[in-house]
Amino acid sequence: MQEYDFRPIGIGEDELRAVAELFRVVWPEAEHLTRDYLHWLYVENPSGPVIGFNAWSGEVLAGHYVVIPIRAAFHGRPCQAALSLNTAVHSEHQGRGLFTRLAQQTYELAKSEGVHHVVGVANANSTPGFLRKLEFQLVKRLDARILWRQPTLRAASECAPPSWTRIWEPEDLRWRLQNPSVRYSVQTKRGCRQILAPTGKCRIHAILKLELASEAAALDGVDVDAGPLVGLKLWLGLSLRVKFSSLGGLAVPQRFRASPLNLIIRYLEPGSTLIEAQTVEFEAIDFDAY
Repeated sequence: MQEYDFRPIGIGEDELRAVAELFRVVWPEAEHLTRDYLHWLYVENPSGPVIGFNAWSGEVLAGHYVVIPIRAAFHGRPCQAALSLNTAVHSEHQGRGLFTRLAQQTYELAKSEGVHHVVGVANANSTPGFLRKLEFQLVKRLDARILWRQPTLRAASECAPPSWTRIWEPEDLRWRLQNPSVRYSVQTKRGCRQILAPTGKCRIHAILKLELASEAAALDGVDVDAGPLVGLKLWLGLSLRVKFSSLGGLAVPQRFRASPLNLIIRYLEPGSTLIEAQTVEFEAIDFDAY
């Protein structure tokens, strides 16, 4: 069996270039996975630098897996968490268990750095592997809705306290919207601010984040466009607070989804209280869809 050199990922320029080159081999059509994008995501994140491992075969980067630190509220208490993100195994090194070995070492390192749990969004193909091989638990399939009317928000006091939600401090939000690969826009209607991203589909924008305008953090120093005047909106997530008009949207049937997305979680601290799927607050901005 071929031996590999497993090393914690570095954030120097040469290593970021090697990762970007691996991504070009694995996903040749994913033009956004550039060195600049990786520097933004892996180095500039105000919650902390990337955590992960690379597998080297001599001078060839054979495999790569990372999580990025995030802030979360877990049963009402702030904690350090991580978001499972980029996984890539070179075509010549697949089928050798690299992803599992990289992930296990990543979680051990994350735990040693104080990470309480790892969350991720997996498609239908990858979910069984995360559950069976990596000890993740399925939280719930994300809702997907196509909207032609603006949704609104219930006050937090009207809903049960969330068992999980991501915490977006102003510096986190500004960083997220400075993604060099995407041009975001902002629109305020009916007392709610929408942060929007293009989906690549004609006149359809994804709602990344929906928040009460009175509570929304200022986006000083962030270059965003005004929201589109026409077109449909896509909402992905889990929420008790979001109110959808009965005549203003349509839940996307499972058979029409390109790949149903599942929220998954792995607890790194033994004895952690499970989160309750029905009270999770999770939006598209909380992962890397756009």
